[in-house]
Amino acid sequence: MGWLSQNLTTIFQFLPGFITAGIVYTLTAHPKSNEFERVVQALIFTVILKTLLLPIRSLFLATGSHWVSLGLWTPDVELTWMIILAIPLGLAFAWIANTDRWHQWARARGLTTRTSYPSEWYGAFKRSGDRWIILHLKGERRLYGWPEEWPDHPDKGHFVIDQPEWVLDDGTQVPIFQANKFLIAACEVERVEFLAFPHEYSIAQENLGAMQAPLIQMHRSEENGSQAAESGAESPADTPNAGVATVGDH
Repeated sequence: MGWLSQNLTTIFQFLPGFITAGIVYTLTAHPKSNEFERVVQALIFTVILKTLLLPIRSLFLATGSHWVSLGLWTPDVELTWMIILAIPLGLAFAWIANTDRWHQWARARGLTTRTSYPSEWYGAFKRSGDRWIILHLKGERRLYGWPEEWPDHPDKGHFVIDQPEWVLDDGTQVPIFQANKFLIAACEVERVEFLAFPHEYSIAQENLGAMQAPLIQMHRSEENGSQAAESGAESPADTPNAGVATVGDH
């Protein structure tokens, strides 16, 4: 903050740009940058705002010269108009970042392979937000449910899982009637499985069991081997609710 406090005059000149950047960071999942990068971003947004202000200024000057004068065009008037323009500009950039529209257009023309999302994690949930998921938790536990909320980043935040069900080794789903929702720390999750819709299956429904049988058997063999290596010592992960917070009905 020492660098910022010594340059308040410069920061005030970039105030509209800071307003735009603040709106973008408030409405998107992008992490906030350091102080220097924020100043650079504010400078870029300020240049854009000054460019957008040129036709407005010309319109008012032409109106005052040929028809009726509304007053003098002063630096205060210019700053006021830039602040007014900063709000829709920030909303526009936030919309672009949240919808991936700009990068989608650029990818279609071979200009980039990137997305506007802050991470692959966020992009996967954004594109698959209408699917049920299975969380693979630490301790070989699996939880099925609807992701009502999910963290922006894989290393912090929490999942809010609605209609939770434990998934057993044989694929059987056990509803948890005593819990309305599960609150699970992101650090407890090792993998996330996005479930396909029935019409997306590439094989018949009756063949799913036969296809899953080898995987279930392999999972059981690995679990038996790990239990033997532990020499019979009980792990906290043996308790299904370890590391998981429940929110019950009241």
